[in-house]
Amino acid sequence: MGAQSRTSSVQTLGDVVDLVTKALAALVALGSVVYLLGAIVLAGRLTAYSLPSEIVVNQLPQSFLVAIGLTEVVAPLIVVGALYLLTLFLIWDVLRTYRRLPPKAVVIRDIGMWALAGLLVLLAARLVWQAAGGWTISRAIIATVVAAVGAAGTSIVLLRFPKTVEAWHADKASPLLRAAVVAVALLPLIAWNAITLPMPYARVCPTKSIEQASGWLIGQTSDRLFLGSTESRSDRHVLLAPSTNAPIFMTYQDLKTAPLPPCPSIPSGS
Repeated sequence: MGAQSRTSSVQTLGDVVDLVTKALAALVALGSVVYLLGAIVLAGRLTAYSLPSEIVVNQLPQSFLVAIGLTEVVAPLIVVGALYLLTLFLIWDVLRTYRRLPPKAVVIRDIGMWALAGLLVLLAARLVWQAAGGWTISRAIIATVVAAVGAAGTSIVLLRFPKTVEAWHADKASPLLRAAVVAVALLPLIAWNAITLPMPYARVCPTKSIEQASGWLIGQTSDRLFLGSTESRSDRHVLLAPSTNAPIFMTYQDLKTAPLPPCPSIPSGS
């Protein structure tokens, strides 16, 4: 009996260790994905401003890129999943009346409807929220194409799993699985939205030891700012500006209509 008890305890401990190891591996993988999403978003944003991206992305702290991935991609995806679950809860009976369609058609319809809804919400938000910078016609067209590609790609992948399709059609698929699928379908659109978010324009005022610097605020570390200079079409570069004990002004508004306040004068004397 004692030997059996010890064997059972060893097996239980091994299961716990295996579970903890898998959980840690999953967290590391998730962190890597979030970091990669943040890096892609920032690189795309710099490319939109015609600024070099590779050097900047490599020099910025990983925590900064993780924050971009979390706040601008992962958080909206979580909101999408939550809204989808809420919608299922509120209009489940209405959705069931449309189950006369073939299983594959139901999957395509559900994913397509949510991709379209997400596109319309983002288009409306970019029109009314000035800080988000309204999309030009060309960017709105790209957003439409991106939304269609995300919906089509997700549908094609899901349709390769007949059991999942049947469960989806019969309302037996897990609500969390359905929410995850819808969120993945909207991932390209949300990433494109994050890439096209404008950067604030910042000015670091001069001090006795710091020269004045200005440009689009790309990111920052504990003691310096990464600014993108786009004043010259032929010379667009990234500069580092010390930010310790220096007055800093920044804005999302058009500088022509809402210029930044002037820098305070540098105190004279020692």
